[in-house]
Amino acid sequence: MRASNYRKKLDKKTLKMIWGTVGGLMIGGIIFFFAYFNVTHVEVVESTHYSKEKIEEMVLTGPMASNSVLAPLLYSKDNVEGIPFIEKFDVTQVNRNTIAVSVKEMEAVGCIPYLDCYVYFDREGVMIESSVERDEKIPYFDGIRVDRVVKGEVLPIKGKTVLNTAVSLARIFEKNESIPDHIIFDENYQITLQYGDIQVELGQDQYLEEKMEKVIAILPLIQGKKGILHLENISDSMQNVTFEETVDEKETDSDQEGTAEDEEGDSDSTGDTYDDRSYDDGSYDDGSYDDGSYDDGSYDDGSYDDGSYDDGSYDDGSYDDGSYDDGSYDDGSYDDGSYDDGSYGDGSYDSGVYSNDTSGSEGVGSGDYSGY
Repeated sequence: MRASNYRKKLDKKTLKMIWGTVGGLMIGGIIFFFAYFNVTHVEVVESTHYSKEKIEEMVLTGPMASNSVLAPLLYSKDNVEGIPFIEKFDVTQVNRNTIAVSVKEMEAVGCIPYLDCYVYFDREGVMIESSVERDEKIPYFDGIRVDRVVKGEVLPIKGKTVLNTAVSLARIFEKNESIPDHIIFDENYQITLQYGDIQVELGQDQYLEEKMEKVIAILPLIQGKKGILHLENISDSMQNVTFEETVDEKETDSDQEGTAEDEEGDSDSTGDTYDDRSYDDGSYDDGSYDDGSYDDGSYDDGSYDDGSYDDGSYDDGSYDDGSYDDGSYDDGSYDDGSYDDGSYGDGSYDSGVYSNDTSGSEGVGSGDYSGY
């Protein structure tokens, strides 16, 4: 009887020891497991919409995110909801202390305004997301209107060609990294692009590739200017591109004031006026011109005797009545092929201002970029 009770006590004690040992081993194993596979470094595959820190904050939430074995099992998601532009997360173990997070994003090619937010669509015209904030990296189309939108469905835009045009333009912008600030469709679906102060008129949805090639080539040449780049008439037979530069009224007024000053002879002007010669009181001085006589040696008592009769003037084959003449009649001013009423002319008639810009109207300059 006593032996039986002793055995029972021994069995209970043994079981406690066994269970205690097992429990201790388990706790030790868990501690070792989390310590050994503790995540000290996270690699995030580049995201176009979110920073590395933001991705970690969205994906790795909870205590198990610090374990490189459990994190891939618990935090990989094939269907992400509530996070704009993100379709899925994939978490993988790189080594015992490092995990990698890759993000599959929805590829938005454009956005349109809808109510108080922006609606984003993919290459098929399917709405993929809406947001109150605009992503500046995605082309913004103004002038396209919809009555309703449903995520995952094609945008109900009147006229399928408009949606096709928007998608085509978005692809061109993406390929050339030339996203404009604004893409505008008017009521006739004429296309206008806005790059800062430069307005690009593309016209109808025709020859878009050719037009955009020219736009990309010309934009660096007119950077810093303000005006309209016309490409509406581009076709197989017409390749001319013109830029209509707009000058601010203040600059125009300043130029006009400078021109008036030049004409009065009171002061020099700067800006669009050019003056690198001097014209003074009806005479041009590039040597000496004095009192109606030419002196290339000596002039004594009104005559120069070289075997010819001279009555007070030097004659090299033409009659001169008191002025030097090299084959043309001059009434007091020096002229090399142009008539000038107050300025030095090099082949054109000028009223005191030299301009290297021509314009169709006041305050507007134009340029021909037909070579692009």
